[in-house]
Amino acid sequence: MKKFLHILLIATLAFTLVFGGATSAFGASAAETNGIKVIYDGKYITFKDAAPKIVEGRTMVPFRQILEDMGSDVSYDNATRTVTAQKGGLSFFFKIGGTDITVNDGVSTYVRKMDVVPFVDSRTNRTYVPARFMAETLGYAVGWDNYDKTVIINDYGTLFANADEDFSILNYLVATDMDLEKTWRSVAEFEAAYTIAMGEDVMEFNIQGDVDSIQYKTDADMVMDMSIDLGDTMSDMPEEEQTMAQTMTDMMKDMSYKIKMNGSDGIMYMNSNFFSTIDPTMTDNTWIKMDLFKMYDDMGLDMRGLMKMSEEATSIEKMLTDYASVAPLTDADSFEAAKTTYEFMKNLIGDDAFKKQVSGSSATYTLNIDSSSVALAIGKTALAGGASMSADDISEVISALDEADFDMDLVIKTRNDVLDTYTMEGGAEYEDGSFTLDISGTTYDTDMSMNFDMGGMAAMDITMTVFVEETSKAVDLTLPAGATIVDYESMMQY
Repeated sequence: MKKFLHILLIATLAFTLVFGGATSAFGASAAETNGIKVIYDGKYITFKDAAPKIVEGRTMVPFRQILEDMGSDVSYDNATRTVTAQKGGLSFFFKIGGTDITVNDGVSTYVRKMDVVPFVDSRTNRTYVPARFMAETLGYAVGWDNYDKTVIINDYGTLFANADEDFSILNYLVATDMDLEKTWRSVAEFEAAYTIAMGEDVMEFNIQGDVDSIQYKTDADMVMDMSIDLGDTMSDMPEEEQTMAQTMTDMMKDMSYKIKMNGSDGIMYMNSNFFSTIDPTMTDNTWIKMDLFKMYDDMGLDMRGLMKMSEEATSIEKMLTDYASVAPLTDADSFEAAKTTYEFMKNLIGDDAFKKQVSGSSATYTLNIDSSSVALAIGKTALAGGASMSADDISEVISALDEADFDMDLVIKTRNDVLDTYTMEGGAEYEDGSFTLDISGTTYDTDMSMNFDMGGMAAMDITMTVFVEETSKAVDLTLPAGATIVDYESMMQY
């Protein structure tokens, strides 16, 4: 399953991000300027005769220097007051005093509207443009380091340009022969057992269920049936409280959810037989409406970008670029951190880290990640100039992994240069607990089991199976006749 393979890959890469961040030490220094600074790909831009300034809450910068420093060819037509910029296959132009910017990405031409009007500063005779808008038009990630008063501009596309070559083996987990213009049905079954210590009391409960989803790109029509069994949890309650809670616990044993998701506008509708138990004013035909784009905007996350990623054919390069681009940028050192992490990833889980066995049209790639491989990856990263951890720091990292008995094995098998099967298993044992992970499958099916033990405080066992198949059934986003719609945001205000 394509989406589950993405999760598998992120689980694999998450380990490297921890140590990638741990092995980074950053020494970039800002140019000695007063006020606002701009850093592009880890290097501060030195403005020669006109400094950045804040206008209507937006950072404005001299257009020619900012665009040229970001690698664009820039020209200006004085007669029409038109600025033109080009980089690679992308070009755009706009007129001073207007808010429209016309962009050609090599495939199509479209118009974007700037939120601040470019203007000519009468004191320096320099034309100012909004830094964020210009950088985003070129496809760069943009952020703001409030502590250092610095605009951050990162070109992740260039940083990860060779990722598909550096991680061609992991790319088998991401690339797929699934036709994304078709509609797919995914079915999942899951079961989980939880144990939670609450002081001297121990709460145990089980969850099991299944999900049946029809999906076309980012549109989805999903049904989930779920049962939560609280077991003897309520046995210690006073009798009157048990009676009051019985209706709720009985309903939790037979819950059903229907979800309709429009990925284009981020609107999701949810219906459940559980709603009327929580709120008697709701009926079986009540649907809660959620604006997911707005909810994620409020959290500072770009869900539109994540949605767009899920409907396109992808690769390691595209995944790294897209995921990095939608993450909030609040640290001027972020590009240097990304560079170091990428180098560490190459050393730990890149193509050279795998053992390869080829037989005719079949190939088997194996990778073991343990304290020794981490130590080797750190050392290689340091030698490449991407890390400045001391010997003592490295020793502490390795010692922690040794004490945890961390070990993870990944096996990827291909046939005719296409993914055949994969397995990922391993875990760790430490003083107060342990975890194990076992995942296996193909492009179209996955089996997973996980176990977490937090040393008497909590424990969790999860198993899940997923399979995907092409379907002729269309995604149905229409609500039933007579449906009552309740806005989630309005509901939460009461």
